[in-house]
Amino acid sequence: MAACEPVQLQDFFIYNNTFGQREENEHEKLFFFHPNTASLGTQMYAVGLSEAVVQFTGQFAQDTPPKALHAQKSRRTFLNPEPNFWMSMSVKLPVALERGNPVHLEEDVQDEALHVQLVEAYEMFKLFNGTLQANLESRGREQLIDLLACFFKDFIHALNVKTLSVVETFRGLQFLPLDKLSYMKIQSFVHLVKERFPPIKHCLIIQGGSLVWSGLEQPDTRTLYHYLTKLHVFEQFKTPQQASKVKSGFVIGPEDIDDVHSPVISVLCHITVSGEPVVLNLIVYQGFGMKCCFLISPKHNKDIVFYQKLNQFMQEHVSRLDLDRAGKEARRSDAAAALVTEQDFKYLYLNHMNLAHKCTFMPLLPGMDRTPRETFLQHLNLMGKLQTTILKEQGELEIIARLANDDTWVVATKSDARELYAILPKSLSNLSAVHEEFQKHAAAHFFNIFFMNE
Repeated sequence: MAACEPVQLQDFFIYNNTFGQREENEHEKLFFFHPNTASLGTQMYAVGLSEAVVQFTGQFAQDTPPKALHAQKSRRTFLNPEPNFWMSMSVKLPVALERGNPVHLEEDVQDEALHVQLVEAYEMFKLFNGTLQANLESRGREQLIDLLACFFKDFIHALNVKTLSVVETFRGLQFLPLDKLSYMKIQSFVHLVKERFPPIKHCLIIQGGSLVWSGLEQPDTRTLYHYLTKLHVFEQFKTPQQASKVKSGFVIGPEDIDDVHSPVISVLCHITVSGEPVVLNLIVYQGFGMKCCFLISPKHNKDIVFYQKLNQFMQEHVSRLDLDRAGKEARRSDAAAALVTEQDFKYLYLNHMNLAHKCTFMPLLPGMDRTPRETFLQHLNLMGKLQTTILKEQGELEIIARLANDDTWVVATKSDARELYAILPKSLSNLSAVHEEFQKHAAAHFFNIFFMNE
């Protein structure tokens, strides 16, 4: 059933349950609320509901905070990112017409996908501002409220609530496939740039939306990667006209590399190194389709001579990496693979150990996927249900299910820290044939990667 009204964000808020213990000052526990046009009564009702759910479920599972609350017309999710701090958001369920009557489509919103939106929101705030508690201690309540309002007024619009499916739950990284020679070039380049420019502490390199290299720890890599690839970050530093003209140079950094008095735009990043918090400045150099992200010592952030030398170094070395060619070859290969597997084998894969993520049934090119959108969404919904089941079980597991309306087979399997979901053709007649077909394709596509018992 196709939705005539899509999923809509209803509210998003952050509160600290150690504040506002009396009725006359209970509003003090609220640190951020969207939409800010809502009345104080509406805001406190949402906070009170959240607290009630948390307290009630805590009687049964103290160490497991509630994740979702289902209502007839909405869905709410919760996150306890730090002691005493809670985040919550709710969405209106999509609506479809059935015989002229509105029907709320509960299955179109996956709990885990909705919850991931809160997790990403917190991790993004933490990356650029530090923890909530650290800010509360250093700034005080009022300044933390201002900081949250400043950060989330723009970030709220980047929340992906329209397609809350199993794809969003993975939060994986798209890696650029490289041959040995290209990988050695990248490795040599990273070592050389850090040797020549000691203020550079860490590097992250992206080519055409795919991760090439990261010297950061995995959680920071994932958050920074999503920030750079999903949130159109560069639009806030340059106008679209300016950004389109940047063929080679700093996208985040000095505005004019030739002007010794040029202002420098950079972003503070709060990362973790060997378990310890570290604050560094993020600058980004763009050239030949590649974005080089450097985290540098704050004391060199305004040193224009440093940027001029780095700019000259990058102009001399980036073209030699030839990542543009590797990126084009990878995209051609993925497009060809998607076309080949259009009819017989589409899959969604995640390796939790390195966050490698690949999906062949999401269209890589306009019009590539000939599956009707309604059927496509049903596939995603079924995968979401299967994911919920397999993640509850220990050890290896394979589940085979079938859509009743179009007889398509969907297979979900888990092995070690890897998940694989596949769509197989309706022509297969029984479970044994589906299992054999799935094993054949999995062996071909994931040889020495995805291990399953025969």
